[in-house]
Amino acid sequence: LKEGYPQLDIIVMTDSQSEEFILSTIYAGACSFFSKRATKQEILRSIELVNKGGSYLTPSLARSLINRLNKDKPTDLSSVLTPRQQQIIELIVKGNTYKEISQVLYISIETVRTHIKKIYKSLHVKNKAEAITKYLRMQNEII
Repeated sequence: LKEGYPQLDIIVMTDSQSEEFILSTIYAGACSFFSKRATKQEILRSIELVNKGGSYLTPSLARSLINRLNKDKPTDLSSVLTPRQQQIIELIVKGNTYKEISQVLYISIETVRTHIKKIYKSLHVKNKAEAITKYLRMQNEII
C-alpha cells in the first residue's frame, strides 16, 4: 500500500503483541496499532491522532518496542550492511552517481540499484538523503 500510496496512513487492528510482527509492520509503513479488544474510545483516539499527524500505540506495547530497539541497536555497520553495500553507500556519500559506482565496482547499474534498495531496507530509510544521514550517524557512533 505504501509504495502505491505513500501519503496513506495505515492503522493496524491486531491481537498480536509480537514485537517482531509490530516492527515488521512499522517497517512496512504502519503508523498506529490498537488491539482488537480496544474500546470504541481507543479506536476513535487512534484515528484522531493519526489524522493530526501522530501515531498510537498502547503504553505497554510502546515500552516493549523501546526496550527491543535499545537491545537490538546495531553496534556497527557490518551488522546491518554487507561489505558490498558498505562500499556502495560510501561511494554515494562521496557523491558518485549510480553509473560511476557501477564502473568503479565493475557491476551493472541495475545491480547498483538492487543494492541501493537493499540498503534502504536495511537502514529503514526511504531515500538517498536519509540513507546518507543514517550511515554517517552510525559511523560516528563507532568512531
